[in-house]
Amino acid sequence: MSPDINIVQIELPYTSEVIAKQYAPPPTSWALCAGLVAPKSRGVLRLKSANPADKPIVDAKFLSHPDDLAALAAGIEVCRELGNSKAMKPFAKREVAPGKKPDKEAMTEFVRNGATTYFHEVGTCRMGKDKNAVVDAKLKVNGVRGLRVADASVMPRIASVATMATCVLIGERMAEILSRKS
Repeated sequence: MSPDINIVQIELPYTSEVIAKQYAPPPTSWALCAGLVAPKSRGVLRLKSANPADKPIVDAKFLSHPDDLAALAAGIEVCRELGNSKAMKPFAKREVAPGKKPDKEAMTEFVRNGATTYFHEVGTCRMGKDKNAVVDAKLKVNGVRGLRVADASVMPRIASVATMATCVLIGERMAEILSRKS
């Protein structure tokens, strides 16, 4: 079993635009944020046309799977418990958002209004052996001669660790592959 949420502490009032307008966090506030590390929602990335200058069509489909909504709600409760704990009292004046324990309906609205991204999207050029895979184990793009990809887009699913560390390893693997080629 692996974790489904990651708690991140940020030294600024990190909120979505909706939550920022609703709660107006002070500029000196900080945030405990729950993030999904094993989302079940799956977005879509498609080419708009064959013209490489056309921007692709991206639909992240955030929170389209009900388990993701439930995991984030549970993660927010963990953040609230941590932020309001005795150990955190010297560092926290008050809870700004949501400010009190919301009922189920209010929590669902809070999650939907507050959901943002950590900009750690992965999997748009998924590595694999099946017909839908974009790259192979040597990071070669299937059907495109001379093109390789070495970034988070090759991950078949998001890692339960910092994506930056995983990207470093993918880059190291690419360097190893290319050095053997020469």
